[in-house]
Amino acid sequence: MRYRNLCSEPVDKNVIKIELQNTDKVGEFWIGNKYLIHHYFFVTKYIEYADIRKMFLRIESGEYGEFPVHENSIVIVDSDGKEHALHVEYRGDADQILKYVKEHFKTIEVGMKKL
Repeated sequence: MRYRNLCSEPVDKNVIKIELQNTDKVGEFWIGNKYLIHHYFFVTKYIEYADIRKMFLRIESGEYGEFPVHENSIVIVDSDGKEHALHVEYRGDADQILKYVKEHFKTIEVGMKKL
């Protein structure tokens, strides 16, 4: 499994493994004490809450042939101003994550659309 820090220098993967053991899992996310961790396919991405400036929900809609397609993402804007879109399967999971971050990390601007 590959580990990738979204903002600052990578930390030892054992730090992330320990954080994973002490977290709540919501969909593809683990809500840790120090890191928000996202696992999708074969890559685990993480970011320290101190490096997050904004978070919001992005819903993209379209069609694949005759079938409607909806893609949910949590978008994180880091301290460098870069946007990171992280897939979330269910809208309810995204709502739960954004609510938790809004309640526990007052320095992070959280919204249900691009701020």
